[in-house]
Amino acid sequence: MAVESRVEPDERAPATPVTVDIRLDRVTKRFDDVLAVDDVSLAIESGSFFALLGPSGCGGWGRRRR
Repeated sequence: MAVESRVEPDERAPATPVTVDIRLDRVTKRFDDVLAVDDVSLAIESGSFFALLGPSGCGGWGRRRR
C-alpha cells in the first residue's frame, strides 16, 4: 500500500529558514523477506508534532523536545 501526501505551501507563512531536527533520506528496512519500509525520506521541523502509525495503529512518535 502506497501513501503519498502533498502539502501546498501556505501563502501566509513567512519566508524564514526552517530548522530540521530529524531527517531521513531514502531509508529502507527489511525483516527477512518482508519489506517494511521502502525508500522513505522525510524532514521534521523543530517543534512540530507528528506521528508515524502502522496499519494496526501501533507505533508512533509524539512531540520531540530538546
